[in-house]
Amino acid sequence: MRINTYTRSIISLCLVLFGCIFVASLFLYNHGPRVRFIELIDDIEKSSLTQNSTFRIVFDRPLEQSDYSSSISITPELPFTAQTTTQSILITLNDNLRHDTKYEIYISPDIIDKSGKKMRSAYTNTIETEVPSYAFLERNYGPTIDSSFSETDANDHVKIAQLGKEPEIIFSYPQIRSFVANSSYTLVVVKDELKDNLYAIDTTSKIIKQIYLPQDGRIPKIVLSKRSATALFTVVPDYNKVTSEYYEIYANRVFSINLENEEILQLNKEPNTPLKAYELQLDTDGQVALVQDESQVFYIVNPFNDYEPIPIGSHNESFGFNENTTEILFRDTGGFSRYATENSDVTAVDFITDGYIQNVILKTNTIFYSISSYSQNSVKNSINLLPSWDGEEEVLWTNNNNESLSSFSPSYDNSLLAVQTNPEKCRFDDIGERSACKETNQKLIDVAKGELLEEFLGINFVWLP
Repeated sequence: MRINTYTRSIISLCLVLFGCIFVASLFLYNHGPRVRFIELIDDIEKSSLTQNSTFRIVFDRPLEQSDYSSSISITPELPFTAQTTTQSILITLNDNLRHDTKYEIYISPDIIDKSGKKMRSAYTNTIETEVPSYAFLERNYGPTIDSSFSETDANDHVKIAQLGKEPEIIFSYPQIRSFVANSSYTLVVVKDELKDNLYAIDTTSKIIKQIYLPQDGRIPKIVLSKRSATALFTVVPDYNKVTSEYYEIYANRVFSINLENEEILQLNKEPNTPLKAYELQLDTDGQVALVQDESQVFYIVNPFNDYEPIPIGSHNESFGFNENTTEILFRDTGGFSRYATENSDVTAVDFITDGYIQNVILKTNTIFYSISSYSQNSVKNSINLLPSWDGEEEVLWTNNNNESLSSFSPSYDNSLLAVQTNPEKCRFDDIGERSACKETNQKLIDVAKGELLEEFLGINFVWLP
């Protein structure tokens, strides 16, 4: 049988490709496994990974099952655990990556594949964490109009900044009620004469969109998850502009919004029965919410109506989820309790202090809390840290005589502390001239050094992960 030129070319090409594949297979077989990539490297570069976060070292072939912890190092030194799976090694961080730091991941050639071959050479990858960014609200409390006064002075401003750089205005409005933000989105509630309006800002592009609400009213509560596009808010009609029956039906209904497509859902307590809430909290990834109804009963809620709310008991107040959503901290008349989300176990907590616990912020394995102690002539405030529930407390900050603590927020790597103080010792902040606070200071403090890094006027401080 005669073979034409075209067929001969195809056969020759196939033989060449087969030969290349055969040679490459021999090369790979003789030289052992290679690292293909490190999964989640991009996320590491965009934000500080915290304790118990994970990343995966992926290889080009199945590995011999063994403990390779001693074959991997992270510099500067960072404790971790390593778990070998079929074709990768899962790294779990036992501490936080510090912001604005260059880390080197080194993998020695001692990793072995299923055939017993070692890596041909070591693998090194360098990553660098970002300088922390933050957002805050700069209020206009009704300045005195003089020759230097401009129209923009009359606005409230939402600003964002990187540590050490000048802040940038991303949204302005005559009266801003509140805002929430993460590294991707900012939601701003503004006060108009007849109702509140809601605006969404893309943090990167600075594009502003108005979100049209399913019903008119005020927005007393709004929360945004730290690492997703999910937010929850409540709407309350103006009691003076509606009937009592209408108010009873529509007040405090809960809505969720997906900021990627601007879809709004009304959350239900049961089919065709709207959920109403007076307190709202979201987990880090926007998959689970915690709400409290008018009878002080708390519910675990799905922001997408995938299942009916799950009642978990009546409590005075909650300090929300820890970072990996494994537990919730509650306060009652008799003290504090930890609620395990996996099995509903409840553990009593005893804060050893003579003062009043103002606020508690739960990290994965770290607890920050603030204390107020009152005497006849002064108020003493402090911010304390517990490395674990059975650890020894450390005092991070105490107030001066001419200021009182309003709120605080640790950065995502726990190395920085944002502290809001009210020099006038006012008890609350409000919009415009009605506010008792005319100066609300934000202080950014290096926890390890106890050093004041920045100080400026502003409220509602938010770290951007």
